Amino acid sequence: MAHSGGELTAKSAKPSGEDRLSALPDDVLVLILLSLGTREAIRTSGISRRWRRVWALLPELRFHLAPGGAVIRGILEAPEEAAPLRWISVTTQGAGPESAAAWLPVAARRVSGELVYHNMPPAMNEHGDVDKDDDEPVGGGDLQLPCFEKATTIALNIDFLGLALPPQGIFARLTELCLRRVRFHSPSELGSVVSSPRCPCLKKLEVSNSRGLQNLSIHSESLLQLKLLDLHHLLHLAIVTPILQELGVGSCIRAHGPSEPVAIANISAPQLAESKFFPISMAQTGGEIAAKRPKPSDDGDGGAGEDRLSALPDDVLILILLRLDGVAAAARTSILSRRWRRVWTLLPELRFDLVPDDHRIREILDAPEAPELRSISITTEGAGPDSASGWLPVAARRLIGGLAYSNMVPGNDDEEEVEEGEAGARGEVQLPCFEKATVIVLDLGLLGLALPSAGVFARITKLYLSRVWFRGQCDLGNVVSSPRCPCLQRLKVSESRGMRNLSIHSESLLRIKLENLHLLRQLTIVAPKLLKLCMDFNFIDDDPSEPVANISAPQLLATSPPLRLPSHR
Repeated sequence: MAHSGGELTAKSAKPSGEDRLSALPDDVLVLILLSLGTREAIRTSGISRRWRRVWALLPELRFHLAPGGAVIRGILEAPEEAAPLRWISVTTQGAGPESAAAWLPVAARRVSGELVYHNMPPAMNEHGDVDKDDDEPVGGGDLQLPCFEKATTIALNIDFLGLALPPQGIFARLTELCLRRVRFHSPSELGSVVSSPRCPCLKKLEVSNSRGLQNLSIHSESLLQLKLLDLHHLLHLAIVTPILQELGVGSCIRAHGPSEPVAIANISAPQLAESKFFPISMAQTGGEIAAKRPKPSDDGDGGAGEDRLSALPDDVLILILLRLDGVAAAARTSILSRRWRRVWTLLPELRFDLVPDDHRIREILDAPEAPELRSISITTEGAGPDSASGWLPVAARRLIGGLAYSNMVPGNDDEEEVEEGEAGARGEVQLPCFEKATVIVLDLGLLGLALPSAGVFARITKLYLSRVWFRGQCDLGNVVSSPRCPCLQRLKVSESRGMRNLSIHSESLLRIKLENLHLLRQLTIVAPKLLKLCMDFNFIDDDPSEPVANISAPQLLATSPPLRLPSHR
């Protein structure tokens, strides 16, 4: 990789004739080895006595689809002069808890920066099935997480393995904690671990797509951002965070019938500036938020006293309806009286949670008196492409703000392993041009996506695409470049397939994040204002051709992880 004047060019190095490397100082040799994979770096110890100890000085280690936890542990323990690790990334596939348990204690002693562990779902067998169902507990016990006293960031995505948190110890330097696809085994003490006594510096916390967490109580003096997504079994949430600024809660605290326990959330966050996706009725005063599901009244008349609501103006009634649990609850108020019959159609924000009939979504969006929409949030489960293609054109006409669409995959993540032919047989979601939208977030569950061949996304500033199978004639680079997205500032594409080439030319982009795009072979980015670039687990497949990246970003301040493109690993 060469870096000059904001230009980054990465490709395979050609073999050199004269060997002058051995005369270089250790810090230069370490920089060279950082461009290799960890296993390739270790093999350089066989070159000569000079190289025997150089790999042990590496401050960053990356293990992709490592053969076993014992191998990782051996590498972590082997060096006599082992340097502190500022970054370690481990990817396994279908591993049990004993695999991570073998190397995590050693990593806890050495990591002084970031730990990333991703346990991918197991590969398909010859019958086209995976070996386990993530709705059933994984055998072999729990993954025992030790206390990382010096780590600053921990990100775990463990394919619903059980997770046992350390009962003692202080994560003294931890600022970011991200837990995804974790199975907490009750009683879980996550709240105890992330509160200030044990995480005094924690600023960002995300827990998503996880199970078994029924109670969560957080008392933190340092937390700034908190995101809780898809925690369906959560019954009690208590948050006391004096300086919390951003709170996101989605698909949490959800009871399914009168026999289910009442779910309660108590939140104290006086400096809260932004909250999103609350699927519960809420009351807020002076920074205090108390939320719970209303209990049925025992009064014969339904508990109603004097009804003064109907005399209120439309804008006040709309504010009331916006506090209800989605569009379905708001629409049911139309039976209260003639006064209420049309109020719900004036809502500027619509949320549909697991709507069984996608035609109903289109009908509501197509209501004759409907105003422009500043927010649309839609969640489906196992939907086909025809579902979204039915309502997306109507949404494109009405939306002037943000669209969030998530198509959850029932059971486990088998769809990540589907073959291209099978994905093509299911058809494609036809994405229209959203000329007035500012934010688009799509998680399609690996449905095919056909991008619009014409039109300008004139106001969009953020575009996030997850679990997408790119298809059709129009490529992503054409859509997100400045001629068609003149205001785009943030772009994220993750866990997606079908994209081998990506060429972006943008005058406005500030941040780009590309994750798990395994078939990507050619990347070109020309972004004069780009400040941050994050690339992880890209350029990985069985194609023998070398991946190439050409990046021009003169104002680039940070790459995460530090940009390293493989010769081939």
